[in-house]
Amino acid sequence: MNSQYGGVDRAPINYLTAPFRLSLAAQPEDANLYDGVLGAAFLIGLPLIIIAVRRKDDPAIGALAAVAGIYFLFWLFSSEQIRYLLPIVPLLAIAIAAAGNRTPQRSTERAWYYAFAAASVLGLATSLAWFAMRSPVRVVLGGETRDAYLARQLDHYPYYQMVNTGLAKKVWLINMRRDTYYLDRPYVSDYLFEDWTFRKFLWESKNLDDLRRKAEALGVDRVLARHDFLFDYDKTTLVDDKKSRAENLEKLAIAKEFLLHEHNCEDEKADAKFSLVRVDIHGCGNGSGTGDRFR
Repeated sequence: MNSQYGGVDRAPINYLTAPFRLSLAAQPEDANLYDGVLGAAFLIGLPLIIIAVRRKDDPAIGALAAVAGIYFLFWLFSSEQIRYLLPIVPLLAIAIAAAGNRTPQRSTERAWYYAFAAASVLGLATSLAWFAMRSPVRVVLGGETRDAYLARQLDHYPYYQMVNTGLAKKVWLINMRRDTYYLDRPYVSDYLFEDWTFRKFLWESKNLDDLRRKAEALGVDRVLARHDFLFDYDKTTLVDDKKSRAENLEKLAIAKEFLLHEHNCEDEKADAKFSLVRVDIHGCGNGSGTGDRFR
């Protein structure tokens, strides 16, 4: 199976520079940049650990560093997302603090204080930058509505608004990151591999109607999907590398018709990234209309 669009680039140089990219370039909600923010504090503290280990100041520091290093290597060659790295963050914090406490020379002790000050400044600057970007003050003080704020923060929120009006009895989420905090309707969603069921149904189906019947069997009447990478042969997770290119292209065509069919129903909507469509082998039925699907 091909890698999902947005995963961390597996180029060798990125493995070598991972500690720096992780500390200085990581971004939230960007899977290519580790899907989170760690900050520079641990990168700044790393030399202190190295110095303490070389001097053999405290065996516990070396043990903590070894455990963290082994875990980091396993993480590096698996799913490189910060949330899976968090279990070793407390170990590194303890190791850095212990290393700083074991610095007998005045010059090294001064370096420890400078490192702590630099990490604090960078951490505060990062927090302030993200606070300014999110800009929650207006909505908290009543100067902006909740819906307007969420629409500004979440590009898929307008689709949630359509679903929450009662449009759907039950919705099937595909590649929507299982972000259901603001979804008020029942839903079906895969965890972690967010298009696993869709891919399974697609390869079990002989044609489009067969796929729609399988979707109806889930008890859903709407499908909300992020599709911007699903139809790119080189990036999609729907491609089966064990099958021929012709077979894969046939399945991708069925998937595209399922998620982007042009029924022009009033209660369907799509753009370059998301689509909200009916699960109905008969088309729009009584709900057909001019619609605004492909604006």
